[in-house]
Amino acid sequence: MELKEKLILKMESDPLFLLKRRLLVLAFAIRMFFIGVEYSVILPSCLLYMKTFDVSNVYMGLVVAAYPFAGMISLPIVGRIYDKTKRTRELFIVLNFLQITGNIIYAIPFSYYLPLSGRFLAGLGDGFLACAMGEITYAYPKSYRTGILSIMELGRVLGLVVGPAIAFFIGKKTYYVWRWRLDYATLPGVIMAFCWLLYEMLTLCFVFNVSKEMTEKASMVDEDDLTDNDERSISRMCSFEHTDPEAKSFYYKDSDETSKLVESEDKAVEIDEAEDLDQNGSEDKRSIKSALKELFGIEFLLLFYVDCVLWLAQTEFEILLPFVTEFEYHWAPKWAGMVYMVGGVELIIIFVLLYYVCSKCAVRDSYMLILSCILTMGSTGLLIYEGVPKSINDRVIVFIFICLLVFTSIPFNLVASKAMLSKICRPESQGFIQGFYASVTRIALIMGPIMGSLVFHHRQVYGIVASVASFIAALGILLCVPKFNRREDAMAKELAEKGYD
Repeated sequence: MELKEKLILKMESDPLFLLKRRLLVLAFAIRMFFIGVEYSVILPSCLLYMKTFDVSNVYMGLVVAAYPFAGMISLPIVGRIYDKTKRTRELFIVLNFLQITGNIIYAIPFSYYLPLSGRFLAGLGDGFLACAMGEITYAYPKSYRTGILSIMELGRVLGLVVGPAIAFFIGKKTYYVWRWRLDYATLPGVIMAFCWLLYEMLTLCFVFNVSKEMTEKASMVDEDDLTDNDERSISRMCSFEHTDPEAKSFYYKDSDETSKLVESEDKAVEIDEAEDLDQNGSEDKRSIKSALKELFGIEFLLLFYVDCVLWLAQTEFEILLPFVTEFEYHWAPKWAGMVYMVGGVELIIIFVLLYYVCSKCAVRDSYMLILSCILTMGSTGLLIYEGVPKSINDRVIVFIFICLLVFTSIPFNLVASKAMLSKICRPESQGFIQGFYASVTRIALIMGPIMGSLVFHHRQVYGIVASVASFIAALGILLCVPKFNRREDAMAKELAEKGYD
């Protein structure tokens, strides 16, 4: 039994630690819930809100894209801070404050610059995901991670279901606070600011720095129970340092026949604690360089491409949904919100099934990504046909099947990509790597709304391009399945030797 297992077993005998860890996962799920609520409340009303300023469709796309763009900036920064400090609670407090402030600014209708600024500021709070993934990777064995991610995403889906109910509650109600008009366009921002204020109080009471506590307890493990690997692991855990890439690294070397796992070992250099303190700056640089080097292998670049293709298709659909339903089918915003509500119910069912299946048997994350690509390819293929029928009712039926396929593909992409990264990257750098990865894939979340507003009248062309891109993504993952499997197995072996898992 390696150090991490020993440490977790020792700490699990403490009911207080178990309670803190469960509350932390619950807090992650609740935060995802509020993210889902905000998404399903803000997005359907945002387009009509921007129409009151008489702005172009491109500017509408910019307002929607401001949130993920800010997240792209925030994620790697927050991830790096988390890796160095492990202070999840303090980071959450700051990120929640950004969400509160951003939503209040978004709801002020005195200038069309304010909604754009508000969404950007609120998006900076999206960096929490880097903390969450780092904490989960550090505090739980890899066999638990897919299930925990399913619980978190289930919280987001529940938010997508509850959000439209809030839109129904708002309806056509109008209130005034002096000259501030609160209606279907601005009330969502005020309501979300209040929700994030509630979560701020929840953070103060129920969020704890579990991984930091684990590193502090690591030094208290009985020395008689420690092996040499355990002692080296304790040193790493207590210093929060990344594994030195010059000491031992694994990578893949491509050849015409096959890809082989190559292990490069350099001579180990022993440095005492005084030298460590003097060289913190250079070690930080090596840590970042090591993490970035991991991210630029062929497997990671393929994973980035696949995730970007899937997110681009899904986010373009999400901006097309209100455009098509409100401007062509002439649905009211509340009925567009109902689509998210019904889709949320579908997602809940899929996440529950996914959690159950993953708890019973080991499912390779690469297979789930392939399935997500196939479903996305089917939905974009139907989008090519959606404009052919002349009857609105026939087009609505086709659109229903498109929605069904898109919502079905989302859970597999959300869970598989994050879970795979947690298994093929070292736990010490999970905050930065997950943040960097999410930041890069946020490009799709930024471009999706903008492209969605541009391809509104050219959906058939978009459907063809997206279908081809999804096919290439599915084929690429299929061909690289052996590489991903070997990488995951090699990393598991390396971490076992070093005492992490």
